[in-house]
Amino acid sequence: MKVRTILSVPILLLLLFAIVISARAQTDNLRTKPYVSLWQDYRTVAPAGWTVSNNDSQAKDPGGFTEVNLAPYDPSYRFVIRWYKRYSTHKLPDGALEMYGSFDQFVEFSSRWYGENYLVERPHEVSVAGQKAQRFIGRLVNIPLTTRDDEVTEIVLNRRTKLGSVVDDSVVRKGGKQAWTVVPAPSGFYVLAYFAPDEGFAKYEVAYNEMVASFVLLKDGPDGSPIPGSSAPVETPGELPSTPQEILAQCLADLRELQGKNGGIDLTGVWRFQSEKDIHLEFEVRTNQLVASLVNDNQELAQDYGRVMPFFTATLDGRRFTGIMSNSRFKGSTVSGSIDEHDRKIEWTLPECGSKDSVAREGQSLWPKSVIALRNKIIQLVSTMQPPPAIPENAIRLFIEGNAFVKAARNATDYRVAIDKYQDTLAEAPWWGVAYNNLGVALEAAGRTQDAKVALQFYLLTKPADADKAQKKIYEIGAQEQLKEEHMRQEQDRQSQCRLEIRAGSEALNKGSSGYADAIQHYKKASELCSDPLMSAAAYARAGDVYRRQSNLDDAYKYMQKAFELDPNPQPDERWRYANFGKILELRGDRAGGCRYWRLGCTGGSKVSCGNLGGCP
Repeated sequence: MKVRTILSVPILLLLLFAIVISARAQTDNLRTKPYVSLWQDYRTVAPAGWTVSNNDSQAKDPGGFTEVNLAPYDPSYRFVIRWYKRYSTHKLPDGALEMYGSFDQFVEFSSRWYGENYLVERPHEVSVAGQKAQRFIGRLVNIPLTTRDDEVTEIVLNRRTKLGSVVDDSVVRKGGKQAWTVVPAPSGFYVLAYFAPDEGFAKYEVAYNEMVASFVLLKDGPDGSPIPGSSAPVETPGELPSTPQEILAQCLADLRELQGKNGGIDLTGVWRFQSEKDIHLEFEVRTNQLVASLVNDNQELAQDYGRVMPFFTATLDGRRFTGIMSNSRFKGSTVSGSIDEHDRKIEWTLPECGSKDSVAREGQSLWPKSVIALRNKIIQLVSTMQPPPAIPENAIRLFIEGNAFVKAARNATDYRVAIDKYQDTLAEAPWWGVAYNNLGVALEAAGRTQDAKVALQFYLLTKPADADKAQKKIYEIGAQEQLKEEHMRQEQDRQSQCRLEIRAGSEALNKGSSGYADAIQHYKKASELCSDPLMSAAAYARAGDVYRRQSNLDDAYKYMQKAFELDPNPQPDERWRYANFGKILELRGDRAGGCRYWRLGCTGGSKVSCGNLGGCP
């Protein structure tokens, strides 16, 4: 695929057909449309352009319970309208049966479910549809990353019994605020709920209040008798009607908000050290705090040390952070680092330990799933609009600048500026096919093949003339990814085998002198397998120390020296090397050299090294 330039159409002509779209998120001015339920038992209003879903089995036979979900493309938000018939049971997600004798009973049980500390607004009387209704607001906290898997499963299942089975799993885990309005009916009651993140609750609160205020009973439940004096407007359930321009404006506002969460920082997903498959990091952003947790994927490691362990907690300053390590190896050490501008890599240093490290996000696209879904909707929507919306002038400028940076790029790093320009272009015109094509070209050149494939898939969605060529390119990128994954798998297997050999060497060493020969063979094999210099240094050092025990000082010196070449500044739990290498040097007649290493070890906190300094100049 080649970088494409703008079609030879004068910008002024494009602007003549411009459709002015307000893309700012104006929560107070969010348009609503009349809505009547599938069973014609109530009418209300809901945000225009939202998707409405019903349970298929309930549509045919509502029985004593129905649930309607109204949601934008951001899964963090949802309106829910439920019907409960008195003394009628229905099955919860955990398999238990739920039944209420009155709406008061539901209010009492549900408010107590939160507990006193998490009731933001206690139950109180409000007037809805001429009835004395009840309203309360609860809050669910984010499930900590350090929570055990079995506990997480239990908490999630418990929350789903209240929030429902269709709510996005990330919402169930992260919690947020939930507003509940309970409206009585002759043979049961309706529940109107609003689920939202803590920090975003105000976004649709006005729309929720309008939905509640507009709620009118038409029948006594889905299969009940009509309420005297009520009449249902003619509406078709499904996506609430609106003009394409209105829907596009709302989609653009939602897209910008999704991409702006946490100051634009998205740290979801799995983050791995290079060629490491047994452990990974997970990050959580809490206001201006960055919390990192170490997760053991290996079952044996998880049994020995626990599955999730605190790693560090730091204060965020933009995309830079400074904090304190929690991990036992470096506990109390200062950590400082930065987040790559594309949220693909996090680097940090431990100045006190002389250590540097980094993790990269595993298998994560440039765009989260919710953003991809919203972009797909925008592209499909624009394809139905005649004339289509004009490309904003600023987007055209950014696009041209991106093309210029691509032409001037000399290496993968140089393409980053071009990628940023194309992303900014598509933030303003997310339906522009040629910009997706050029973004795909830049991403592939930068080595980000998975992101490139997604960009080209967006390009295909715009139905370009060279669709066949673009599809072939996607296939080629897919093959490259498979090859890369195979190489990564092989490397991960080598690293796993490396650790197994080191462990086997330590087990042989525990047998005493009878296991020395086997221990050396395992450590030697580990040093050959390990591509990570620190792991390889650990294997060399252990082999050298076994040679010391055998009084083979020449090989002891050779292997220990190699360990220090690979890792000149061992981490705290590896600083025994200073004391032992110093002893090897002393036994070889180089006491001055031994004293030098003992002094280094003593400075680093090795008590044995400090004890060996007696008699050193």
